[in-house]
Amino acid sequence: MQLAEGSYPLVDFDDVSFSYKGSKQNIFKNVSVIFRSHEFYFLTGDSGMGKTSCLKLIYSGLLPTSGNITVLGINTRDLNIYTLPAFRHQIGIVQQDCELFEHLNIQENVALALKLQGTSIKKANLYAEELLAWVGLGDYLKRFSKELSEGQKQRAAVARAVIRRPKLLLADEPTGNVDEAQSKRLIDLFKELVKMGTTVIIATHNRLLVSSKGYCEYRLRDGSLHQQNPLKGTSSLTAQLMRMA
Repeated sequence: MQLAEGSYPLVDFDDVSFSYKGSKQNIFKNVSVIFRSHEFYFLTGDSGMGKTSCLKLIYSGLLPTSGNITVLGINTRDLNIYTLPAFRHQIGIVQQDCELFEHLNIQENVALALKLQGTSIKKANLYAEELLAWVGLGDYLKRFSKELSEGQKQRAAVARAVIRRPKLLLADEPTGNVDEAQSKRLIDLFKELVKMGTTVIIATHNRLLVSSKGYCEYRLRDGSLHQQNPLKGTSSLTAQLMRMA
């Protein structure tokens, strides 16, 4: 198995089981799997099988019923209200509901993360403008979320999640509301992040998208994660990566 240079375990599920309170159904049952750094993963499975729950477990939106999950060297059970913000600051999260701030325009939404970490307003806005142009929203900088379609909101949410170049990017159906051309552009953006050192995990039911890319796929079935194809490592894919415009 060829791994990217410098690759190391970034997300480690150790004998993890999970079920929602009051439910007898196990979403996960004794799952042990490692997602390595500097890699690109697809998380697949039928609707309702737990893809979203898996991502929530990784960013500590949920805690396992049993077992341990270590992310970025931290056991998620050890996080608390004081340490959780710094932990999540290292993670980019794209959720299906695209929770944009309604009182900010799209450029301000995307630039906010950089401003909060001390980047100047001018520079943060410039980076946001460049990234929004990349995802096809260059003409919508001053629009507000209520003025956008669901697909446009999704692309804005992706831009907001990746602008800080997080160590880990978790995306839940990021191409679900966009057309094929925009879907390809988003995937190219994710590939660029992997090239720069981000680990990307995308939950999707789009079989065509997964089969056309050749990256490692974990399929959620019967409470377990089944690896569908080998991990190639980004070092063997450099020639296929597109540079950001």
